Amino acid sequence: MSQKSKHMNRRASRRPPASGCKPAGRMSASDVAVSAEELQMFHQQFGQLFQRHQQREASWLYLCGQLTFLVRKTIEPMVLELLGPKLNAIRRLQQFIGQSEWETGPLLQRMQELVGVWLGEEDGVLIVDGSGFPKQGQRSAGVAHQ
Repeated sequence: MSQKSKHMNRRASRRPPASGCKPAGRMSASDVAVSAEELQMFHQQFGQLFQRHQQREASWLYLCGQLTFLVRKTIEPMVLELLGPKLNAIRRLQQFIGQSEWETGPLLQRMQELVGVWLGEEDGVLIVDGSGFPKQGQRSAGVAHQ
């Protein structure tokens, strides 16, 4: 590995989160356990919407992979982090993401139902605006002084 790549890897690992805020603190072991249980219950609400149990398992693995502290959240690094060097597991997750077929309509409907329960009011409105994140880099859109 070149000196430049080593330097870039070290710099990448020191960047703050996208929100620009530092993490609030460490979670206790009991907080992690409770969060894991809640995440499993959340995932189970979607489980019966997948046609096959392999899809349910792959969706759980992918969800856990997205929550890791990996810099690159692509299939191979996620599987290596969560399961170790299992070539078949990497292929199965790649197939799930790239080729597996399932109905997106019921999944989106379930998610909308859950959001409605969590945030719903009869006259409520949900606005999502990502413009509050600080811009970084020389080539990012909106970095220059306005």
